[in-house]
Amino acid sequence: MKKVLVTPRPFAKSGLNEIRRIERAGYKAIFNTTGRRFKRNELYELVTDVAGVIIGDDKFDEKLLRHAKNLKVVSRFGVGVDNIDLKVAKELDITVERAIGANSTSVAEMALTYFFALSKKLLAMSQEAKKGSSKRIVGSELFGKTVGIVGLGSIGREVCRMARGIGMDVLVYDPYFKDDPLKEKYDFSVLPLKEVLENSDFVSLHLPYTEETENLMNKETIGYMKKSAFLINTARAEIVNQEDLKEALRTNRIAGAAEDVNLDRRIGDIVNLPNYLLTAHIASVTQEAELNTMRISTANLLNKLKEMDNNNV
Repeated sequence: MKKVLVTPRPFAKSGLNEIRRIERAGYKAIFNTTGRRFKRNELYELVTDVAGVIIGDDKFDEKLLRHAKNLKVVSRFGVGVDNIDLKVAKELDITVERAIGANSTSVAEMALTYFFALSKKLLAMSQEAKKGSSKRIVGSELFGKTVGIVGLGSIGREVCRMARGIGMDVLVYDPYFKDDPLKEKYDFSVLPLKEVLENSDFVSLHLPYTEETENLMNKETIGYMKKSAFLINTARAEIVNQEDLKEALRTNRIAGAAEDVNLDRRIGDIVNLPNYLLTAHIASVTQEAELNTMRISTANLLNKLKEMDNNNV
């Protein structure tokens, strides 16, 4: 019987239906019941003879991929694939699937939450209230403001829908954008990056991490933003240059920033700045997103394995 490895921990708690789905398809499912992430040596042993894997943030580099001699499909429990050596996967004829759209609403809601938190200065207000102070801190409304969406994938589209729903104007930068009914429906403009940054009150990043997007937001591009603008990053830390962002916040070159990224990418005194909010890459950690991601990543895996089996008949 062919084997399938499932590394994300949520499957052991709320994804047993998907595990049974894998087994009904004729595979032996090996899933993570440890309550922790698999260690590197454990992964190395487990992938030895599996036909497919569903993985979270586990690093599938060249060594691991070449060791997995029978591996045909890597199904990502999520969207980002920067933890997978795509070049080697292609060389070995290993298909990589992503759970596109599974967490779009959850991540978009987090971006909007940051819009509200920054514009209303919620952190400062809460800190004052906890000290027993009724100091009045003046915030601002979102209605009538402009959000610049950088990257109009499934999450960017949800941000667009939500922003228009609360009366915000929308500008979009996406070099791969093609004519789409969404543009007419939500009445937004597609502009070069510089123009989007110059004219937005909120800049919301929704891009994959690639060589092309690394340090996209740096001293120069942050410098295009309004002094009153806020930068929101619910994508990847590497898209924003930490030192340049820190300096822009420290000197009030922009009004504030919020990021939902891996904590090991945000170290040092940037985390102590009063106009900077940080969460630990948890925007997609909602009950709904986890269930969607389990369902889609399982379907992606089984559909691709079935397709390969049919082609080999």
